Order: sequence, then C-alpha cells, then structure tokens
Amino acid sequence: MAARAADRRRRGRPVMAIGYAHTLFCDRLGCRAKVTIEATRNAAHARRLARMRHGWRSDDTGDWCPTDKTARATAHATQTRGPSQ
Repeated sequence: MAARAADRRRRGRPVMAIGYAHTLFCDRLGCRAKVTIEATRNAAHARRLARMRHGWRSDDTGDWCPTDKTARATAHATQTRGPSQ
C-alpha cells in the first residue's frame, strides 16, 4: 500500500536517469587539457558542473580550460561607461 502512495507522489516528476560521463576538451590551439565530469544528465549539465567545480568556460565557440588566459580575458571584459546624463 505504501509503495502505491509513493508511486502516485512521484508521477509527473522527472526521475534522475543513470548518470553519464562527459569529457570536455580545451579548444585552444595546442592545448591538450581535458576534464571528465561523471554523473551528469546531459552535455549542458556537464558544462555547468565543469564551470562551477573546475573553472572551465564554455560558449558558442567551444570549451576552454582555466589556463586559457586570452579567452577568459575577453569573456570577462568590463563594460565602459558612457557620458553621464
């Protein structure tokens, strides 16, 4: 009886599937860095975890390791202020 009640409560909610392992490779020319993130749902989830846990950056052009200073500098450029109004 308790199992049926638990089934009814779970219905409609996404259930975590078996975790996948994703490997990200740095796209900087000549860089051979890679990181494997385990127990992820999909590639986007792996990229989020790589950013939070390991400092990797991902954008439309690829994945970048934390030692890539040129890509990191352009991604975090500060916005210039215009004239005051």
